[in-house]
Amino acid sequence: MPIRRATPLLLLLPVLAQADEEQIFAWTRSQGECDQALDQARYPDAEAACQQAMRLGEKLEPGLFFDTSLNGLTLAYLRQQRYAEAETAIKRLLETRTAMFGAEHPLTASAMNLLAAVYRKTGKEAEAKQLDAQFRRVEDACGEALDETARERIAQGASLNPCDPWPVPDFLR
Repeated sequence: MPIRRATPLLLLLPVLAQADEEQIFAWTRSQGECDQALDQARYPDAEAACQQAMRLGEKLEPGLFFDTSLNGLTLAYLRQQRYAEAETAIKRLLETRTAMFGAEHPLTASAMNLLAAVYRKTGKEAEAKQLDAQFRRVEDACGEALDETARERIAQGASLNPCDPWPVPDFLR
């Protein structure tokens, strides 16, 4: 089953309206190659395609496009158990998401959660526990911010839970 990687399209709409069509097409093609290579376990190919998409994404919009491609590169490193490179990439992902969304956003929290999993894999338990505590604070604050209507829609399956960050992949547990 493919791992969920895509940046929500609604976040990209303002950028797409102002961007050059050829640049968008080039980024989309590179990102598609990255995703396909990841899904097919061709990790060296995924690395190359994700790095190309990152370069193109920085030209389009240094945040969202770059974030999506960096997330793919991170997964390629993780799948190859290259934890030192993954840690560096996740820290950069965390910085990017903190700058874009703030420290209390669920997408930022998902990067914290992923970094905590890498810390556990590499024996950095104290650092992992610290990130786990931050992650839980963000998760709790987000849940408290939902109104009753939003909670009902989520419970009925009519709406996605904005407080539910993307899960840590099974292979990291």
